[in-house]
Amino acid sequence: DDDAEGGPKPKSKKSNKGKGGNGTESVILSKTTTPLQRRLAEERKALSDLRKKRRERRKVNLTAMSAPLSAATTLSLNPEAGRAVALELEAERNHRRVATRGVVALFNAIGAHQRKRREMERASAKEKKEMEKKD
Repeated sequence: DDDAEGGPKPKSKKSNKGKGGNGTESVILSKTTTPLQRRLAEERKALSDLRKKRRERRKVNLTAMSAPLSAATTLSLNPEAGRAVALELEAERNHRRVATRGVVALFNAIGAHQRKRREMERASAKEKKEMEKKD
């Protein structure tokens, strides 16, 4: 039972001629599922449903972020699209105006705050100088 190196000989695997003949035993799976298997299957299904829902939501979000349509590309496809393009471009102009006003208001508020702060710093610096003169 020992090979030339002094260790035990490896046992040869018996072939499984009736079930494929490739030397490996096939595993027969049970047709019944255990509670653990059911729970794992439910978790896998929930995960795949969640992935599908995320994919759909991502698709909707990406289509919502579309650039305005150009009249050159849509007019050739649909003669009614010219009106839709005009409405979309008008809405885009309105959005741009609102955004510009908001940014202007933001910068004005920042400037006013910085002016107030400088005035307060100057006032405190004057007070310090007056205090030093008194001493």
